[in-house]
Amino acid sequence: MTNDLAKEPLELFLKLWKSQEEEKVAAKFIDGKKKERKTIHKIWTNMARIRNLRHRNVTQILNIFLENNNGKPDIWVFMEICDRNLDVHCKEHILSSREILWLMRDIAKGVEYLHQNGTIHQDLKPANILITGVFPAVAKLSDFDLRRTVFDDHSLFSSMFERVGTK
Repeated sequence: MTNDLAKEPLELFLKLWKSQEEEKVAAKFIDGKKKERKTIHKIWTNMARIRNLRHRNVTQILNIFLENNNGKPDIWVFMEICDRNLDVHCKEHILSSREILWLMRDIAKGVEYLHQNGTIHQDLKPANILITGVFPAVAKLSDFDLRRTVFDDHSLFSSMFERVGTK
């Protein structure tokens, strides 16, 4: 059932197939033994909120599961599968100005949608932007572990201005 097993320091990524629909989905495993309970709770809450967002330029979360593993909760996140991330895409393809603008537009639309829904990504980088297709490729924002909602932290904007403001 699993394929392309790859390990990262805190997370394990698997590609799984939905057997009934024969559709490939991506699964992200977040190991509760390697994270504090408070962090697991925050990730779970974030994923539950993101799961309800639907936009062409935001990776769709299909389902999330919390699994008790000897008193430590693990999280499984099932999402749409994409071909590669932006970092790999740029290494594999020579992009024209038009393609770069196309991808930048997709990224901006995804960020705009998140902001309209009270969400700030907080870890936007090429590895967290997934690509489907070649040209026109579609860019989708992903990896929402570190995202924040404006509603969660009223001091967020004041702390942002403190960091970028002049003194």
